[in-house]
Amino acid sequence: MKNSFVNYLYKKGFVHKKDNIIYAPDAFKINSIIQWCIKEKDPKKLKKYAYLIGDYFSGSIDISVENDKLIISDPRGE
Repeated sequence: MKNSFVNYLYKKGFVHKKDNIIYAPDAFKINSIIQWCIKEKDPKKLKKYAYLIGDYFSGSIDISVENDKLIISDPRGE
């Protein structure tokens, strides 16, 4: 599971390697979101959050975690 997720991050460009250095500028944000989702016990809510994470990966929304809540915003500032 972990390797699949890391491979997905590479494919989407969230992680890249150059000269033996791994760059993951969004790694802490992604980890925070995943850790927050792991705490969710309601499967219906978790499914909705999974769709939001997909939208985040596609660049259509921005997600942050503030005061133990997911905050969704438009990455274009609109």
